[in-house]
Amino acid sequence: MYRIRLAVVLLGISFAASPVLAVDPILPSLDPCLLSPESCSEIFPIDPCISNPASCIEILPINPCILNPASCIEILPIDPCVLAPETCAGPPPFDPDYAFGGMQKVKVAGAGKQVSVTMQMFQVSGLGLFTGMDEEDHDYAGAWVPVGKSGRKFALTLDTASQAALASKIAAVATTMTGAVQNVTFSRSPKIVVKLDDAGDGTLKIKCKGVLDGTNVRVAYKAKLVGGSIVRVLLP
Repeated sequence: MYRIRLAVVLLGISFAASPVLAVDPILPSLDPCLLSPESCSEIFPIDPCISNPASCIEILPINPCILNPASCIEILPIDPCVLAPETCAGPPPFDPDYAFGGMQKVKVAGAGKQVSVTMQMFQVSGLGLFTGMDEEDHDYAGAWVPVGKSGRKFALTLDTASQAALASKIAAVATTMTGAVQNVTFSRSPKIVVKLDDAGDGTLKIKCKGVLDGTNVRVAYKAKLVGGSIVRVLLP
């Protein structure tokens, strides 16, 4: 009994003798966003199109064709042949009234003769004029007149340019025959005679004589062709 009390007394003394330590409480750190939420809001850049929508409207360039449609009409160059067709039309196709075909002969003194096929076509008019073309596309023109009383014989006279064309044709043959370039000068105008029968068929004869330029070498040309009218024009 005495021992128990002593122990209690000793324990009491022991507790009384031990100093009491003051311990500060550990407080959790406060989230500043809780104290001031507005300070923690994420700040995004303000879209200017929201604050000023008009500033964000895309302004496209104005099509000038809308403001002035006439300025955008494509102006194509005008074809002069549309304005003046006659200026662009090529020569009309040769549509002969008469066609003759046969043989022609070129004779050059000292060089022999050459015979070949030829063709002559003619267009005639009631005014006494004609145009013609041969197989080499030489063009001829001149006048025709009735000869004699039959009314079926006609003399054709070549104009100056046509005589030169015929001389050039003969000179080309003479060049081949002599082996040297030749030119021909007629001693007189070529004689061309057409004789037709009642049906408009007949003969065409051409005769002419000349010399090679720069020489006294004589040249003769003859052609006899047969054929006749495609359209009866010369005959009444």
